[in-house]
Amino acid sequence: MTDLAESYLRLSLIPNVGATTIKKLISKFGSPIDALKASRSDVMQLERVGAKIADAFIEGRDKVDIDLAKRKLKAFNADYVCIDDGRYPQLLRTIYDAPVGLYVAGNADLNAPSIAIVGCRNCSIYGSLVARKFGAGLGSLGLTVVSGLARGIDSFAHQGALDVKAKTVAVLGCGIDIVYPPENVDLYRRIIETGAVISEYPFGTRADRQTFPMRNRIIAGMTSATLLVESDIRGGGMITARLACDNGRDVFAIPERIDSPTSAGCHLMISEGARLATCVEDIASELGYAGQFELGLKNSENAKKFNFEEGSAEASVYSVLSKGDALAADEISVLAKLSMPEVLSVMLSLELSKAVKKRADGRWEKNI
Repeated sequence: MTDLAESYLRLSLIPNVGATTIKKLISKFGSPIDALKASRSDVMQLERVGAKIADAFIEGRDKVDIDLAKRKLKAFNADYVCIDDGRYPQLLRTIYDAPVGLYVAGNADLNAPSIAIVGCRNCSIYGSLVARKFGAGLGSLGLTVVSGLARGIDSFAHQGALDVKAKTVAVLGCGIDIVYPPENVDLYRRIIETGAVISEYPFGTRADRQTFPMRNRIIAGMTSATLLVESDIRGGGMITARLACDNGRDVFAIPERIDSPTSAGCHLMISEGARLATCVEDIASELGYAGQFELGLKNSENAKKFNFEEGSAEASVYSVLSKGDALAADEISVLAKLSMPEVLSVMLSLELSKAVKKRADGRWEKNI
């Protein structure tokens, strides 16, 4: 770790001293290294910084155990990327309250073209399928899919990207050593293996009602666009979408049923100027990825052979449809001996790979 990164890390670990105060100190003294040498009177001279924060800075500065923090980073095979590091997300750096550093586990390029996919935790089956489909479709274009690893839409967006071996980044509202929600532990591990899990919070920090909204500003800030999939008016996804608007980023929303509470947020965003998205191509064309989208379709259509792992759910479903009959999802469930949720997930994966197609009557058939 460089002296610069260590100085940023030390500053970030001072209790009750936030990123805004740290940036004011650095602006006044020229560097984080010199900022650490500030006296109480120096801190008191900063605009809108009172005695309480000045005392917290002086008392906390000398209590920071930087060696312990570095040992934790090494043990977790993680890194601390400070705001002056070239690996720090360039777009995130431009927002008003950007964190001074990020804890990063994984190897994803945080400056690669990216899009946020967010929404509610208690999503419908439709919402889960849409999130997964868009995660896969946008990931196939080369976009990194960024979300928050929460239950619901976030999880399905990450899974969609992983389905097509695309990069995905999970931004946590807790330390990167804590899996929240706990049931996402396998998803968390898969993301670290191929993408990255990041957070501004130190190891051991638990999520709470304050950390989640703060996490959302990072999701909106590090991406060039945000897609909202199912959200009520006061949901966390709405917070992210509004922050993206405030940052001057593109915002897309999925139209939903007018009688569903989880549709209200999407419809409100559309009425306020968010772009309506009904398919991946809608977003691809707006973001300048239409060529890649068409190329992806062509390559998929030209693929004549599909190699599925023997005994897998995909192999079972494909075998059933290879007999020639077009089948409804419940019929596939019976013949392939899979649950309906498994069938819906598999059909989405097979449709994205162009192995099968859905007819106008809702039945599925092999894509010849």
